[in-house]
Amino acid sequence: MIRRGIALAMGVAGLAVGLAVGLAGSASAQTPADSSAATAEAPVTPPVTRVTARDSARAAREAALRALPPGVERRRPLPRPALLAGNVVAGAVLTSGRALAEGVPARRLPGAFVGGAAAGAGFYGAKALVGDGHPVAGFAVAYAASSLAQNVAEGGHALSHVRLGLGPLDVRVATPFARGADGERDGPGVALEIEPASVVAAVVLPLSGHRPRLCRAGLCWRSDAEVRIARDGRRYRRVGRTAGRVVRVWPPFSARTEAHEGVHVVQGMQLEAATPRGTLRALAGWETRAAVAADVRVDWLTAVAGAAIPLVPYHRLWTEREAVTFAR
Repeated sequence: MIRRGIALAMGVAGLAVGLAVGLAGSASAQTPADSSAATAEAPVTPPVTRVTARDSARAAREAALRALPPGVERRRPLPRPALLAGNVVAGAVLTSGRALAEGVPARRLPGAFVGGAAAGAGFYGAKALVGDGHPVAGFAVAYAASSLAQNVAEGGHALSHVRLGLGPLDVRVATPFARGADGERDGPGVALEIEPASVVAAVVLPLSGHRPRLCRAGLCWRSDAEVRIARDGRRYRRVGRTAGRVVRVWPPFSARTEAHEGVHVVQGMQLEAATPRGTLRALAGWETRAAVAADVRVDWLTAVAGAAIPLVPYHRLWTEREAVTFAR
């Protein structure tokens, strides 16, 4: 409960700062990763002179890791302060970069930078909650962070739109703050956004024996067939894999695996929020102020990141080490 409270407070505090800055700015300017969740690398623990509850928990984790059978891949976790700093910096840089790509006026860039940093803190809190086994609270914070990042990246009011969703479907709702220069609503009142990869998965995966179920990663596809993969001349048992919002898990099933993959889902949401013109309508330049409009998410930045993953040794991937750290 203490860890959950700290993570939730961190996410909410970061979002509150971003909203405050965004509101102030608008008033003045009218403005997959591939994963194997049940594995981790045992950290090297320095000698201690006083045994604390934290030391005892660390010793228990190390004993569990030593008990893993030979051939199980190990990854080193990251310090949580480093993860917080990395998420804040990444949020500020990615959101500002999207604002530049979207052609946001220069006077609104500071708001995008600070709002993105606050959204990064929110994403950090969301991952901590999901990894600690609280997916509902974690994804609620993640969607709030995604809403804030996208709003300020598009040069709008920090509260202009609210995003919610599950699996392949996202709903982005305009608020009374979503007003253009002419005072009319900016964009559709409700945008129903579909992720094509998730829709294809919903058709293809059942044919290979996968079954959908709600899990700690949101929506998981389970298969009863064990899968083994070759990596670096050795064979490993694959227990989970995530690409965007498509989460697959294989036996042996565990809450830890699902939490690990849930962290990857939040990581994907971060990239989605930072993707310039990340929908079909935006790419095509279609504008509408209809009450309800359908759209398709085009998360091309996620595809670029996925193509770059093989360039980094698997055990050194930030995304993997982050998921290992949170889902322990």
